[in-house]
Amino acid sequence: MNNSNLSESLLTIGVPVFNGEKTISKCIDSLRKQTFDDFKLIISDNASTDSTQKICEEYAKKDNRIQYIKQKKNIGLVLNWNFILNNSTTKYFMYAAADDTWAPQFVKKNLDVLESDENIVGSIGKVTFDLDFKNKQNIENHSVHRDLVLNMSGTYEDRIKSCLKLNQATPLYAIYRTAKLQKSTVFYEDGGYDLQMLLNVLEFGNLNVINEFLMHRSPQGNSSSSTSQMLYCY
Repeated sequence: MNNSNLSESLLTIGVPVFNGEKTISKCIDSLRKQTFDDFKLIISDNASTDSTQKICEEYAKKDNRIQYIKQKKNIGLVLNWNFILNNSTTKYFMYAAADDTWAPQFVKKNLDVLESDENIVGSIGKVTFDLDFKNKQNIENHSVHRDLVLNMSGTYEDRIKSCLKLNQATPLYAIYRTAKLQKSTVFYEDGGYDLQMLLNVLEFGNLNVINEFLMHRSPQGNSSSSTSQMLYCY
């Protein structure tokens, strides 16, 4: 593990969480196994009432890349998301849901794309979504092949059309240029805040999708609830 000075890191990974004791360890372990390891990992605990705090503090003790912050009271989902993003000073930023996992090459491959093309505002890999998560062993096993992400490129109008065609916000879990994502935040609590944020950030450039399964979304936690509902309604 590279114990780099946090102020010199290239990437901040933000994990907003509330009562995530069932999945947070798997999430953190997956991120710590990234082949690119020069990052900050900031966990903002939205006043959890379960053992989330204890679990996260144990990780922070053994890995100095991890910063754990517990909000004094529940500030709502959107403000918790914004809290992490607005306190990021690195060149790149990614949200990580506390119930998701990533292939070890996720960060490295997406950062390589962003570093190579200034016209790309965000990059992500193909995403699996498992409706029977408990019976699956790894990121390659998946029961749903729906497109959870699409390349969004071309003119701004083209990018918006692609985003609206997809009609869900999994691409918000891409790695983004921090300054651009910070300009795209929303401040209202409703079911469409994440899609609106994605529409906002597309103003600044293309969203790239690597043609390889690099991320796994789980239906276990709150972060996947809107995606789960979308899949079941088809």
